[in-house]
Amino acid sequence: MPPRFSKLLGVLCGLALSALTAQGEDDAQLMAEIDALLDPEADFLGTPIARSEGYLFAEVFGGLGYTDNVFLESKAIGAAYTKLSADVFGTFESDRYGSFQVFLIYEEAFYEDVELYGRDYSIPSELSLFADLEWAFYLSDFELTVGGGYSRAEYFFEPFSSDFASSAFLKEKRPIAKVSISTEISRDIESSVRFSFEAPRYDGTSEDYDVYRLDFSMIWQRSSWDTVRFRLAYAYEDYVDAPERLPSILSISGTSLEISRFWTELRWTHKFAEKGRARFRLPLRFEVRNDSGGGYYDRWQAGIYPELRWSSLGLDFELRGTFDYIDYKERTVSSVDTDKRWQLRTNAELEISKQLGWARLWVIGRSGDLDSNADTIVYDVRTVETGISMEF
Repeated sequence: MPPRFSKLLGVLCGLALSALTAQGEDDAQLMAEIDALLDPEADFLGTPIARSEGYLFAEVFGGLGYTDNVFLESKAIGAAYTKLSADVFGTFESDRYGSFQVFLIYEEAFYEDVELYGRDYSIPSELSLFADLEWAFYLSDFELTVGGGYSRAEYFFEPFSSDFASSAFLKEKRPIAKVSISTEISRDIESSVRFSFEAPRYDGTSEDYDVYRLDFSMIWQRSSWDTVRFRLAYAYEDYVDAPERLPSILSISGTSLEISRFWTELRWTHKFAEKGRARFRLPLRFEVRNDSGGGYYDRWQAGIYPELRWSSLGLDFELRGTFDYIDYKERTVSSVDTDKRWQLRTNAELEISKQLGWARLWVIGRSGDLDSNADTIVYDVRTVETGISMEF
């Protein structure tokens, strides 16, 4: 797989490909994955940076792939694609000025033309851009971090994670501001509180909204082999133009949609050796969401996301799975079918890679399914991808 930083890149592109911002429903999970890459147990940054020194890391990679369901619809249409990406991470740390970190990430997938209804159809390319800057400094026993970021994404609508009532291809811009404070409760336990504000905006839709998020997290280093992370979070979403909706999806005139979300996450990580990459990780997540009226968006969601990675025969392996279930409190299957809607998403992914000096060769296979009691909210998708990445 693309090493180290490409995992963060993959999360951000999953953010795009899974409509991370569409209604903000699934972004908590994806932001949690980003947090997982940036927290103290993440190992992709390598050797700790010396005081008053800087560090710069860059990676570029390109690949070829094929997916048998580009649009994630019940009627599958397949296409080959090429993928290019580049990412840069830089950090500077000093006793006097604190520490600065910057991320710059780009990824774009270009699809071949496909035939639709007897005519050639050009599939738009999927794009993900991300920039982030953080400044951290100490106040007594506390570390204060302030930062901001900006992301731009163009991606295909993901019916599991989004309630968009508009078209299948979305263009999104998202400014981000954040502040957090962390401290060590004991030698083995670290806690932090973070507040963030984001303002996703979309071209050609009425789904723009502002989101205010507050979350508390705690990391317990039980031993050199085991780490437990707990997270408790709340988010308030204020929509600019979107109306409240009845369970049958009919809009309520003269209303403005607001959504409150509460979720908790627990993640256990076990390393099979003190050194090396072999480990098992088991994240669990539960979320409850309520809208300001109508009940269309009310739901609960539970998910399990196991990961296993190891090395053998000179190759690196990584196996990941997803089990996500959504149960809507009020939403019906359709205007004529009054059964309450449910959705189940399962995914499996295997990555095999080989490190050759500064370069890494990799191949990825993915399989995903979305089941629901609504016939229009189902799909199967299979994807294979291979390429080469280089670190600088």
